Amino acid sequence: MEGRKLVKPKTPRAKFSFMRGRDHNRRTPSQKRSRDSTGSDARGKRQRLNFETTSTSVSDPMATYKMSLRTEGEIFEVRLQDGVKVWVIRDWNGNRLKEGKYVVVEKMGTSFTSVAGSTHTFWICSCREASGQQHRLLETSKKVTEDFDEFICREEGDYCIHCRMISSFEEDPDVGPGHDDDEVEEEDEIEENSGTDVHFVRADPLLALTSGDGGRAVVGTTRRQRHLHCLTCDYAVRSCRHVTACREWLRSEGIDEPIDVGGETPTPLPSAKSWQTIPYPLPDDLRELQQEYDSGLVAVPENLVPGIPDSHCPNNCAWDTSDPIEKGWSCNETVTVYTEQCSFKHTNADGELKDIKVFYRICTGDCRCMLPYDGQEDLLFNLNNKDLIAYSMLFRYLHLMLEARNPLAAFHRAYQRQVGALGQGDVLPLHKMRLAWDSFSHLLDIDWRTSFKCPVCEQHPDVIICDGTSLGFRKDLITYESSRETQQSSLEIKGSDHKERVFLPIPGSRVFLSQFAGVSQSQKKKGKARRPSALSAQQYRELVSSLSDFPHLASLATLLKRLSRNGSHRIAPDPYKKFLGELAKNGPLCGMLQIDHSPREGHTKEIVHRAVTNALAIFDSVNAAHLQKLRSDAPILADFLFEVYKAEGNRIPEDVSALVKDIMDRVSLPFKDKHDGSVYPPPEEEDTFGGYSFFPNLPLVRGQAKYAKDAQRRPRLRKCRDPSQRCNKMYGGHPSLSPGIFTAFCQHGVCYGFTILKSHESPRHPFEILIGRFNRAPRVIVYDNACRLHQYCLNREPAFFMNTLFCVDRLHWINHTGCSDGYCMDSYGQHGTIDVQQINSQINEQANAGLKRIKAQLAYMTQSKFMFNAALFLAFKNIDKQQQLGISWE
Repeated sequence: MEGRKLVKPKTPRAKFSFMRGRDHNRRTPSQKRSRDSTGSDARGKRQRLNFETTSTSVSDPMATYKMSLRTEGEIFEVRLQDGVKVWVIRDWNGNRLKEGKYVVVEKMGTSFTSVAGSTHTFWICSCREASGQQHRLLETSKKVTEDFDEFICREEGDYCIHCRMISSFEEDPDVGPGHDDDEVEEEDEIEENSGTDVHFVRADPLLALTSGDGGRAVVGTTRRQRHLHCLTCDYAVRSCRHVTACREWLRSEGIDEPIDVGGETPTPLPSAKSWQTIPYPLPDDLRELQQEYDSGLVAVPENLVPGIPDSHCPNNCAWDTSDPIEKGWSCNETVTVYTEQCSFKHTNADGELKDIKVFYRICTGDCRCMLPYDGQEDLLFNLNNKDLIAYSMLFRYLHLMLEARNPLAAFHRAYQRQVGALGQGDVLPLHKMRLAWDSFSHLLDIDWRTSFKCPVCEQHPDVIICDGTSLGFRKDLITYESSRETQQSSLEIKGSDHKERVFLPIPGSRVFLSQFAGVSQSQKKKGKARRPSALSAQQYRELVSSLSDFPHLASLATLLKRLSRNGSHRIAPDPYKKFLGELAKNGPLCGMLQIDHSPREGHTKEIVHRAVTNALAIFDSVNAAHLQKLRSDAPILADFLFEVYKAEGNRIPEDVSALVKDIMDRVSLPFKDKHDGSVYPPPEEEDTFGGYSFFPNLPLVRGQAKYAKDAQRRPRLRKCRDPSQRCNKMYGGHPSLSPGIFTAFCQHGVCYGFTILKSHESPRHPFEILIGRFNRAPRVIVYDNACRLHQYCLNREPAFFMNTLFCVDRLHWINHTGCSDGYCMDSYGQHGTIDVQQINSQINEQANAGLKRIKAQLAYMTQSKFMFNAALFLAFKNIDKQQQLGISWE
């Protein structure tokens, strides 16, 4: 049968208080003009604030435990089919109720008999502490020959705290759980369980009592863990015999088993009584109320009564419109209100100090669901029906979290000093403040999709500025395991090869051509300054001879021979140096010339072809628009043609024209192969804050494909033959924290999301975001390791990124001595519709610097809390940036 939730009996109240200040003749708030000229009624309209408070402490752990069980409604009496009465209660850790742990208390099946014929039955419990006594009693003879009273006293003295508490209920029903007459009548109408070993206790969160050969246990769900698991066992809590029995019972009753739901289902909220979403910023009426609180014009109402919402209870029953005060629906007789400077338990009602009381409301159905007092109309956050925290204190911590390096523990220490120095009353304990903040922050009315979307770029930004930051949390707290790697397609995608991407595929020839361009491999310095070098006669002959093995290098050989005949066989003339040096690099040719490969009229390749065949006088003033497009799309090539045009008497030599034609043919080779969407598995469902990534407006559009390059990768830390040609990013790391997160911003400074770095930052992280979440690649990608990211993309998805410009941000460009100047942002102007010069490449770095403010407080959170708090911080920063843009979503 269904368990009964126990009603708290009336208990005497402790009455004591202390005055607000030293000056007793001072004008008190109660002497000020009344806010309501009609006075106040017994329902607790707001009165003038009086700071007299009460303070009490409970030294008896049994009394504290009993009070907590009554307040939280976590004690249930279950009558089994055979008439046996069993108690299901939430466990206790010495200070507060344990999260998700319950014990079963009942009387033994047999009694002990004295010599005189007296009988006594002991309580037994399912907890570990009581197991020793239970085994001893089972082995003890039921006929007691020793002094019977001494035997009973000794055994009851060994009771665990659960048995002691239940026995006190049984011995003194006046202070134990009681029931109204109406509740008893309803109980008689409830049907018994139909011969099953599983007994239903509570609906949400689910609680069920299982009975079997292994004893009794409690199975169910909690607010944090929505899957079915054992609330009594310590090990294998999702697969023990109690859970198995409960699953079988659910199937027999036709009830769906509770499961973890992914997708857009929010993470279960921390357990607080307040339930309404909290607007930010506050509306005008609540702001006015806060000002009245601050000025002392009003006080907290005496009776805190929940309103009547338009919605129904979880079982679709209407809420009872009766007066909770008249009905006696009181949650707690002792309520404490905490503000930034004090705490109080009394309020001034009609010039008289009265205790603050919290009431609840029930529904009209048989389910008897309870609607707790929320407190928003009074700017109070209801933590547990006995601790109410002022909105102002929680909002203050929110603002300190956003703007200062202030962890919650530091804020609590400052609050403790504030109360001790300037205020009075009790201090809210840290664990309660932490729970209040977790619940309060989850209730903030934040539209995640709107806050993580730029009003200018909207759904799909054309410019992405991305980078990683060392905002990590404990590695051992990573609980979510992504299944993307196990959902790879069976079809393998082959990207482009290195040999077809570089113009000069011979490593030795690249060294000689680099020296011919005036760059010595052994004399490179940090930065772009290089000391001149030259080829010997033998090296020149070897260079020209090696070019004959590849047809597309014939034009380069012809050019070198002409320059040699003109006396430049050791080092190239100045107009040719930079361009030949670019051709000698190990990077992709399409990185030097990052042009749009879409076939259309006025395309960059068409302009170049017409210019080098003298069909277009590119440097004539009438063709300034064509020259401007060439400079914006291919600045290195445009500068080379202009320098040669001036040096060669306002003409472009035929060997240069042939070389440029070969280059333009080869620059498109990596993009020759394309594939359709059938190579991708379907995208996996994402948990909002339970996974690795948070991109509200960029959901996964395709699954993880299988790439041939991944199978060909050699062991890490492979030593390159030419270290000077490598652009590597150096990483530090924390021994116990995760590497950090990887964020993506648009050019206006709005963050579109982030992902947790499971390993040190690499090009794989931005690649997975771009290929997995974008239907079309962004037009410009700014990244401090863009050269390596471009090569990573060409190895796997060249066609997807063929019209994307990869740029290294300005701060890190000086360190990229080995990559092409085609990755330099300052080389470009108007690239298509995007003005590259106007892009702030440090947007991500600046935002990541702000993330360091919350680094200390996020470092030791669980994964879901880490994801939520990082998203919360970025959401508020995005809202600030959207307001700066001056564009409203409305």
